[in-house]
Amino acid sequence: MFGMGDLFRPYWSETDGPALGEGLRLDDIQQLVVETLLEDYGAAFREGVASIQAAMREMQQQAFAPPVGNDAEREQMRQAIRERFEAIRAEMDALRQQMGDQVDREQLRRMFRERAEALREEFGDMMPPMPDREDFQRMVGDMAEPMKQWMAKKAVLASNVLVDVQAQLTEAQAALWPDVDRKLRREKTLSLGQFSGESLDLVLLVEELQLNDQAAAAIAPVLDEYETSLDAALRTRNDQLARSQVELYEAIQKMDTKAGLNAVERQTRQHVAVRDVNLRYAEALAGTLPAEQAAALRKAVSERAFDRVYRPTQTQRLLTSARAVEGLDPAQVAAIDAIERSYVAELSMANARLEQIIRSSEAEVAIERAAQVAARFSGEDREEAADPIDEAFEKRGEIGQRYQDQLRSLLPQEQFEALARSARRGGRWGDRPGGPENPPAVQPGNAVDLNGDGTIDDEELSRALRAVEDGTLGQPANPAPPSN
Repeated sequence: MFGMGDLFRPYWSETDGPALGEGLRLDDIQQLVVETLLEDYGAAFREGVASIQAAMREMQQQAFAPPVGNDAEREQMRQAIRERFEAIRAEMDALRQQMGDQVDREQLRRMFRERAEALREEFGDMMPPMPDREDFQRMVGDMAEPMKQWMAKKAVLASNVLVDVQAQLTEAQAALWPDVDRKLRREKTLSLGQFSGESLDLVLLVEELQLNDQAAAAIAPVLDEYETSLDAALRTRNDQLARSQVELYEAIQKMDTKAGLNAVERQTRQHVAVRDVNLRYAEALAGTLPAEQAAALRKAVSERAFDRVYRPTQTQRLLTSARAVEGLDPAQVAAIDAIERSYVAELSMANARLEQIIRSSEAEVAIERAAQVAARFSGEDREEAADPIDEAFEKRGEIGQRYQDQLRSLLPQEQFEALARSARRGGRWGDRPGGPENPPAVQPGNAVDLNGDGTIDDEELSRALRAVEDGTLGQPANPAPPSN
């Protein structure tokens, strides 16, 4: 959601000069004037930020007790705390890598809370006491008024640049302004998105398709409509985010959790509105393209908008690494290929379900997390709701684990564990050239070499491939009936 970083982020930048010059076709004198306006804006903005930050620091100092100890002792304490937090992060990362696709986010959260609580107990006597709730409310509420004043000043500074730039334009140049304005707003604020697909820039994606003249002409009306609709949604969202920051501070001051959550919900609706424009027009644009290019656009949209779904999984990295191992028997290579085919088919369906769950649940999950924060702040005991997105990722992880178990049965344990460690890190294994022309026989006793003679015969290969397709490779076989 809207944070303090957004409050102190300028709209205009001195680097906007070239874009304005090119888009508005400015002459040399106009360019010089615009660059001067941007420099003056930057100086005034930095001065305003310094002033509001100084006021906020003063309010915090009044609310918090003075620091404990002298400068050297405080620095020593800060260094010790930093080292402990680095150790906590390392421990969590080690657990995450160990768990791989089966990562339990709730377990990681519990670990962090336990370690952080122990850290607070250890250094509690050295830390300044936190202000009580009333003092904290007062401090946060007192910040609301200077924030309102700064937001008003910030808007005036940006508006002055706009007015002064437009005053330099000829009639022909002024006609170019709406397109330049939309482009600047898209480039400057689209990245403030919070939800999957919200920061997607379909204009850039279409450019990457490198359409021929006929396809570009066919798609142009839809693309123009998209830019107009997106700009309207961005204007509304940006205005709401700016207003919501003060609303949230005032809600904290009054301990009005309902008002605070209402502000978060209004933010969320506007984030979702921008996301929906992107996803709706992505499909509309694809509908105007030839089949091959439409498929390419849809694929790019899914991978960019839902990157955490479609980025390579640990199991995919593991299979890629396994195939690069030197000295694999042809039967092992064939079995790995079969495992990958089955996994990719099942993964595709799981990813499609995940995408739909994220589309339908992401906003509600964000609001629920805000409600959890509000409950903790107000001292309420609120049961944490299930996260359908986390649950869907966990189910996908179970699919990956099944195929990892199949791969494990193909390789010696030590070799598999080395590959698994590399896959958890997201690194690559086996970048060296391929193995010898005559690879050694397979390791006896694996799930392909059923009779343990160190070679793979046709019957063993056929059984292994059927087991891969059935998802039973590596599982204990049914015992054969006793012979008479």
